Amino acid sequence: LLSTLTLVKKMGNAAAKELSETPLAKGSFDESNVNRTIPLEHGNKGSKWVVVEDGKMLWTSKQKGIIKSHGIVQDSEDNVLAIIVTEKSGIASITNIVCKSTPSYDGQEPMTDDELKKAGIEEGTTLYKFSKIDTVRKMTTAKCEYTLFVKEGGEPSVLMTAEKLSAMGFMALFKQGDTCVAKASTPGMSMSPMVEAAPGVDLLAVVCIGYSLAGNGNSAGALAGAGVV
Repeated sequence: LLSTLTLVKKMGNAAAKELSETPLAKGSFDESNVNRTIPLEHGNKGSKWVVVEDGKMLWTSKQKGIIKSHGIVQDSEDNVLAIIVTEKSGIASITNIVCKSTPSYDGQEPMTDDELKKAGIEEGTTLYKFSKIDTVRKMTTAKCEYTLFVKEGGEPSVLMTAEKLSAMGFMALFKQGDTCVAKASTPGMSMSPMVEAAPGVDLLAVVCIGYSLAGNGNSAGALAGAGVV
């Protein structure tokens, strides 16, 4: 038992060192973004993401349903920004789809009634697949690929990758190509994840990927199920 605890401690120390020593570089998305650290505050009705410096709320997220479920992300005025559904899930892998109310490209077909039913979404709702998060896990680590849906015949490209480091707490790095553009962790004894992102980073994409890294779920419930919140 002692040797096991020592090994876990060493793994955690190595992960913490990698997290702290990995520099952030400018992302390729929204130029208006600035470096920021974001804590996750959670309550009975879901989770709230706010900017540390000024307390401004960016969005809330919650999970609706149990077996047939989906995640809902809303802004501070309760406008739905995205709906996250699980396309397929296995013991060591999961594929989540980020959906929006507008098409990703001309001629895109909306989700079918069967797809909506599987996710516990009301029949007749118009939703389009925006991006896909493919996650593969091992015992203490996980890796994600984030891609956009493109027109049939187009070449989908991986916009972002992420890796959950081997540690007792939650520690993750998010990259565009070989460049790290965001970090996430549960610092110290805190149970609330913190995200530090460089300018030009799609923060909502980072958070959605983080949910998939943390556990088999499509919303804040994934973080809770993994013991993160």
